[in-house]
Amino acid sequence: MKKQESKHTFSSLRKSLRLVDENVDEMDPNDMSYVYSGYAPISARLVEHATVKQGWGPIDEALKLLPGPVVDETNADARPRSGSRDAPAVCLVVFIGGVTFTEISALRFIERKSNGTK
Repeated sequence: MKKQESKHTFSSLRKSLRLVDENVDEMDPNDMSYVYSGYAPISARLVEHATVKQGWGPIDEALKLLPGPVVDETNADARPRSGSRDAPAVCLVVFIGGVTFTEISALRFIERKSNGTK
């Protein structure tokens, strides 16, 4: 495992994943960073890229800064059940070690935003 410099790593992640938004509007949010008054959780930003933005391509370099391997699995055999063509997409997010309520709020914001609701 390679040694990482935490200050340099976070600075790079902050920029490439847009983790900090100093102009957040908490009364009418348009980005998940409102959940921490201007900070978007890394976990939620990764989920957003994987689901809403359809893939890791734009953040490939940022992923290399995170510890551990990147695994991208797609189930090519997945077929919708008969009569469920308009069924909503489902994304399962697993946290090992726990999750905060604000991370859950950020994930809910992603879901509302992707469905076009506020």
